[in-house]
Amino acid sequence: MLQFFGYITFGYWRYFITAPAAHMIESKDDSLMSLIYTDDPALQKNHFCPPGKVEEWLRSGTIAPRPKWISAQEAAVHSKVMLKGGYSGPLNW
Repeated sequence: MLQFFGYITFGYWRYFITAPAAHMIESKDDSLMSLIYTDDPALQKNHFCPPGKVEEWLRSGTIAPRPKWISAQEAAVHSKVMLKGGYSGPLNW
């Protein structure tokens, strides 16, 4: 992927497989969702894909602007569903 795209695309996996990742994501769900559902692809390229960057993003509690195509209500429902069962399972797919 590095050769094809010019950057590491799956660096977030290194963090997602760690023991504290699920708890961190559950406590910073709004921060992660803002990074995943952003209108700005540079945010994902620079803060989600490189190893270590998604953890930095979460620890800082950074929240990107919500895109227009996701209402506040839809974002709240998504968070409620994901937080109900926790992130341990989804991170172990």
